[in-house]
Amino acid sequence: MHELASGEFRIEPLPNEALPKSRIYIDGKPTDATVAGAYLEASLRWNDSFLIFTTDDVPFEEMLRIIFLDENLSVIDSAMLGAPYSTGSFRSLKIRDDDTVEFRFIGGITWVLKVFERTQLRVPLISDPRGVTRKFSFGCRFKIFGKPLPEI
Repeated sequence: MHELASGEFRIEPLPNEALPKSRIYIDGKPTDATVAGAYLEASLRWNDSFLIFTTDDVPFEEMLRIIFLDENLSVIDSAMLGAPYSTGSFRSLKIRDDDTVEFRFIGGITWVLKVFERTQLRVPLISDPRGVTRKFSFGCRFKIFGKPLPEI
C-alpha cells in the first residue's frame, strides 16, 4: 500500500449537488466515476484498488467517508466515521503494513484500518466500533478498529 500524490488521484466537487459528490481524476484526467464527499483527505493504492478518505467540508459536523474502489473505480466497500455535532480533522496517516493504515480523526483517537483480499464475514450493528456506520451487509473488504471515548 502506498499514498498517491494529488497528480495521480484527485477529486473535484460537482456543481449543484444536494449532497457533496465529486468526480474522480486519475493522472490529471477526468473519469466517469464519482464518489461521495467534497474534499479528498488522502488516497492510497493497494494492489489494483484504491482506498480513499473524503469529507463533506461541513463545519461542526465533519464525517469521514472511507471508500474502497476496485480497478474500475467502482465502490466495493465504504464506511462513515463520525457523529452529528462532532468536529474532527483527519491527520497523522501512517502506513503500518502492506494492508494496514492508521490515522487520527475526532478527538485525537487513533483508528486502524485493515484491507482484505477477499470479502470477510461481518455481523451488522456489532462488528464496527461506535461512530462507524455502514450500509447493511454481512460482508466487508476492510475492517476499522478504534476505541472512541465514552460520551459524557
